[in-house]
Amino acid sequence: MPAKVNFIIGRAGTGKTHSIYSHIARNEKAAKRSVLIVPDRATFETERSLSEYIGGGILYTSVLSFTTLARRVLAETGNRKTFLSSQGRQMLVRRIVDEASSELTAFSRVSKHRGFSKECDEIILKCKRFSITPDDLLSADNLPARLREKLSDFALIYRKTNEYTEGRYIDGEDLVNSLTERLPRSSAVGTDVFIDAPDMLNSQIIGIIKVLFSVAASVTITFRIDITGSAPDRRIFESDFDAYRKLTTIAGEMKCETNVIRMQDKMLHQTGALLHLEKNLFAFPYRIFTESYPDETANSIEIHSASDRRQEVRAAAEAIRNAVKVGMRFRDIAVVLGDPNGYSTTIRRIFDAYSIPYFMDSKRPISSHPISELLLAALRCAEKNFRSEDFIRVFKTGLTTLSNDECDRLENHILKFGLNGSRLYDDAPLSEFLNVEIDESIEESRRTVAKPLVELKAELSTGKDARTRIKALFNYLTKLGIAEKLQQYCEELAEAGQLDSAVENRQIYDTIIEMFNQLFAILDDEVISLSKFSSIIEEGLMSYSIGIIPTTLDQVIIGDMDKIHVSKCRFLLILGMNEGLVPKAKADNAILNDSDLLRMKNAGITVWDSTKSMNGSENLRVYSVISKATDMLRFSYSNEIGSTAAAPSGMISRLRRIFPNAKQTSTASLNHSGETDAAAFAELASGIRNMIDSGEINESLNSLYSHFSGSESYFSRLDMLDKMFFNDNSPAALGSETSMRLYGRQLIGTATRLETFNQCPFRYLIQFGMRLKERPQRTEKANDRGSFIHEAFDKLIKEYLNSDCDFSTISAADIHEKLERILPPMMIEHNNGILLDSARMRAEFQRIAELVETAALAVVKQINAGKFRPFASEVNFGHDNDAYPPLRIQAENGVTYSITGIADRVDKYVSPSNEEFIRIIDYKTYGQTFDYTELANGLRIQLPLYASAMQNAMRKETNNPLFTAGMYYLHIGDAQASEGINEDKAETEIQRSFRMNGLTLNNENILEAMDSAFPGSSDVLYGVRYSKKEGMFKGSLADEDEMEETLEFAKKIAGKTLRAIMRGRIEVSPTEYHGKTACKYCPYISICCFDTTAGCRYRRPRAVDADKFFGRENKGKN
Repeated sequence: MPAKVNFIIGRAGTGKTHSIYSHIARNEKAAKRSVLIVPDRATFETERSLSEYIGGGILYTSVLSFTTLARRVLAETGNRKTFLSSQGRQMLVRRIVDEASSELTAFSRVSKHRGFSKECDEIILKCKRFSITPDDLLSADNLPARLREKLSDFALIYRKTNEYTEGRYIDGEDLVNSLTERLPRSSAVGTDVFIDAPDMLNSQIIGIIKVLFSVAASVTITFRIDITGSAPDRRIFESDFDAYRKLTTIAGEMKCETNVIRMQDKMLHQTGALLHLEKNLFAFPYRIFTESYPDETANSIEIHSASDRRQEVRAAAEAIRNAVKVGMRFRDIAVVLGDPNGYSTTIRRIFDAYSIPYFMDSKRPISSHPISELLLAALRCAEKNFRSEDFIRVFKTGLTTLSNDECDRLENHILKFGLNGSRLYDDAPLSEFLNVEIDESIEESRRTVAKPLVELKAELSTGKDARTRIKALFNYLTKLGIAEKLQQYCEELAEAGQLDSAVENRQIYDTIIEMFNQLFAILDDEVISLSKFSSIIEEGLMSYSIGIIPTTLDQVIIGDMDKIHVSKCRFLLILGMNEGLVPKAKADNAILNDSDLLRMKNAGITVWDSTKSMNGSENLRVYSVISKATDMLRFSYSNEIGSTAAAPSGMISRLRRIFPNAKQTSTASLNHSGETDAAAFAELASGIRNMIDSGEINESLNSLYSHFSGSESYFSRLDMLDKMFFNDNSPAALGSETSMRLYGRQLIGTATRLETFNQCPFRYLIQFGMRLKERPQRTEKANDRGSFIHEAFDKLIKEYLNSDCDFSTISAADIHEKLERILPPMMIEHNNGILLDSARMRAEFQRIAELVETAALAVVKQINAGKFRPFASEVNFGHDNDAYPPLRIQAENGVTYSITGIADRVDKYVSPSNEEFIRIIDYKTYGQTFDYTELANGLRIQLPLYASAMQNAMRKETNNPLFTAGMYYLHIGDAQASEGINEDKAETEIQRSFRMNGLTLNNENILEAMDSAFPGSSDVLYGVRYSKKEGMFKGSLADEDEMEETLEFAKKIAGKTLRAIMRGRIEVSPTEYHGKTACKYCPYISICCFDTTAGCRYRRPRAVDADKFFGRENKGKN
């Protein structure tokens, strides 16, 4: 006998759900069975509200979704197929995509990308809902070639999925589809069925309802429809009206007794403004609200404009606290988010500060949980043979037996020695591989982490079938005691009052086991490669999420527009009323877009709604949500999202036109109440920021500041606030006494240390006072490369010097032969053999070897171009057993700084009159220019200080007069010729790229000793030339007095720098010169927090040229 069919139609808030509850309450009293079907996400809230309505427990009513109804019917009628969850199906699709990748054409490249299988799975579900088969997709005519390729690829994946599941598995969609044949044999026969899920009435569900019409005692369905049929907003009800019309037709064809209940009286809304909003927000044309009571709109509807999302959430928190203050309960309030991902973190932080209890109605993905990270990292260790980054990820999850301190020490250990592969899991001591002292406790930590991983790899290798691999992963988790650790962690969270987090973490392990079960059901004993198995595991972890039910009743419900379900609320806040967020703009599917769907529809294929249609139905979803408010409705938006300007939703301007007297607020206009200390402190911080930005004094902040000044618990936070807004980033000077204790009276160091102080005093403190160092890592940095080249040049020059070789006889072949002997041993010893680690590093060595040979040949030609000859290479001075003593700089109170260092090369020339001249050469792999501004400001004083040290020491070794003839930077890095020039020109261009850049003694004999090719431009000295017209040399030149003055000036600057160090200057004051900042390569930037956007400014040195430096204008010189 056909069921009695009741259609309850009416606008939102007219009592449709109330009518169903009333009928169910009568059934409960009569002990008559009922089934109430609602959306999946609404079952808990519906059970709660139904229980409240009835006033007790529910005995004879089942609150289900269509999916849970299908599972119940399946259990009642029997099923031999394995159930495949949506996550299991997604992992199956990933497996099929991987296997079919070679057969794909349109998707051959994107199929490997993360998320592709999810997109495929979504389309497969839609095809099932609309009864579209793979053959339907292949048989469509008159389609563009590109779309045919896409449909062919997708049909292949769809068909293989069906073939794999047919007869073995049943998924959620198949489950719902199976209801049509199983319902007549289920307990649903003879029951009263109520359906309050209008959003779910697609063609698949309509087919199930048709069966219910034949087996149930009665079927009652609600629809959101304007019963007049002439309302100005009737278009938003079109989807519900279409479903209503279809079901009315079906009921008539089945000769069901039909009753239409029209709901018109408003039962939900308590204010005229909210009633007017429900009728006019989507009306065309709309009516402007003219209230009987002037304050009614202001009390019911508020529109808030915030500068950013943080301020928007703060204002919402204030509004909630104020509502509770006047008698509302937290459970009477709901917050709807236009962008849940963008707001959730901020809401958690600010609502906690305001002591607002809340429940975030959303599911959390498990892919970011440490156990997921552990599984993936462990699998990659086995698959990729223990790469260091994977091994580190394993113990950084915190799920091994290591403490946090042991984890940090082990990570440093691995990075320092560049451990990879077998060196990570070998039981043999690391000292057998490296000739260094090793901390055995760290090695024990390494073995502790490695042992279960090695056992996992061995188990994964014992069989190539999925069953073995799944079992190996489970055993790995068991050996680590993950279940027990998670249980203990959950207990700690519960004790700390973090009940939501505790409930979430309790589900994690069970979810992982469920994933293993699904994998076992899908793959069983099939042979699968480890890489594909890892890919499926990763896909599974991405697809699973966990949700919880509210842990207390009196709390604010928070959710997004699509998923939140509240039966009613007195105060509704909608955050994120920005363009594209509310209503939400749906994006095209990445595989089949709207254009593809239109072409498919024209080809005769029944297709699902396009994004345009879905965007239209989004208005109905917004309508349904805002209709839940009974007392107050608050809309808010941000003018800035991140660093990008954001526009308000078009609904905001419409609201303002409909309600011209609505309460409109902004961040600046709000008078925050600071209900809690945390909230008041946030108010103080915000107020100070606004005061700084606007320049207007806010007197109300005085009392807040005084309050927190007297609170011990907030003293440190207030101090931090002061530093944030009024700090110049620079700590107070240490003072002479502290500096003396820190550095001592007898300082020893390089000239570079003094340059570092002049570039930034704070960096000097951290690097040389506190001696903080970067974590050592086994990597080849630019400095390491430079050291290798320096050492190669040193060995080459010393070999020639030791053999008393005449540099004019050195040929290219001779250089090549010597480097062939010098470089290979260096390659083995350099940086603990890092150049042997990989093919890439060996190729890097070959490139460096070619660079060294090219530079060496150019330098030999450069030497032979003049009369200066290498006297010594890598000249160490300043330490015991060094060739020469240090250069001592004096300061007050007996403080001295002994400058030590290594002069890369010292060349000498003896004139016919037995005068000796030296030139100091500093190798630079990345080039350096001699700059008077840098010299005058103490940023580059190493070269003249080294020249001074060499000159002082070497004068003591000779009876002849000895002078400094020049000091230079010599580029020995990459050199390339311009394109499109002949070989001779290219060789000349490369040779000129190695010219020395520095300061030369302006003496004709010396200049010719430097480069015998004068007159003309020098190929040895950068920028130096002889002008025949003027009969003089031009360029970076200095006479004898000026050269001596340069050396003395460098020593004076060094003394001045030493005095500043000993006075305790430690300000954060980095320099910027010619676009280069002292911060660029500074490893301590995270300590000083120097930030130009927060008001910090670079110190720019005073510009000085040669004439100013030497005072030539005063001397009347050119």
